[in-house]
Amino acid sequence: PAKFIRWLYIKAVPRPIKRSYKRMQMKLRPRPMMSNQEIQILDSILSSRFVHRVLEIGSGGSTLYYPTRHPVEWHSVEFDSSWYQDIQKLAPNNVHLYLLEDIPAFIAKFSPRAEEFQVVLIDGPADNREQVIEAVRGWNTDAIVLLHDSRRRVYEEALSRYFRCVNLTAGEFARPDGGCKGRGLLLLLSAPPRA
Repeated sequence: PAKFIRWLYIKAVPRPIKRSYKRMQMKLRPRPMMSNQEIQILDSILSSRFVHRVLEIGSGGSTLYYPTRHPVEWHSVEFDSSWYQDIQKLAPNNVHLYLLEDIPAFIAKFSPRAEEFQVVLIDGPADNREQVIEAVRGWNTDAIVLLHDSRRRVYEEALSRYFRCVNLTAGEFARPDGGCKGRGLLLLLSAPPRA
């Protein structure tokens, strides 16, 4: 029943109602829109001594939740101005929030800074996430690159260019071989394939 209710919410609830619900949730109890398992995995990664700066693409519950739990410098990119204003009002002091027009603006601002970040969390924007995946793949950084909610078909081509994806959570629609598909949290490895 829980999976059906989630599916129904995703498919049937109009976007403006979802946005209102998310806004209300952010004010009452800031929490990532992730499963408990995904939250625990990110908590574990962010607890590592080597993680000092995080780049998050797509702000929201994670922007308000993780920076209060971990002494990291959190950089979050948002493309929606009304959502940006909502998050900005609630963001902790260690969050640097950026409102950018589009993906080219994101690439111009953050590609030169790629080496600064130990973790990159891709969790939006929903419409152009495949372009974000491609941009981050081209950075050749040593950062841990994580993709949340990877099940959408539009990401398949961008994900196929990675040497390997590791499914960190089973997710609702995960492939048994742990390939680059699933609802959960993926670790993206951009090393070239071996001959």
